[in-house]
Amino acid sequence: MAGVEGPEWLMEHRVWALYVIGAKGGCHFYLTDRHVNAHGVPQMGQRIQATAKWAKFISIQLCFLTAYHVVSDPLPR
Repeated sequence: MAGVEGPEWLMEHRVWALYVIGAKGGCHFYLTDRHVNAHGVPQMGQRIQATAKWAKFISIQLCFLTAYHVVSDPLPR
């Protein structure tokens, strides 16, 4: 996880913008409060494995995380 911004309100849901660095470079994903799991919102420095879904919002294609789990957490809790 390279960065996290938010939450912002979008259509009555809290939404976080996530910046992820993957094998093919950097990606920008969104996470809604409906898909936050017991680990909470992913934090900077964590490695996650995720499932994503593309959705059309107005005239823009956005990528939303629908499921994830933390693979490694270098952050002390």
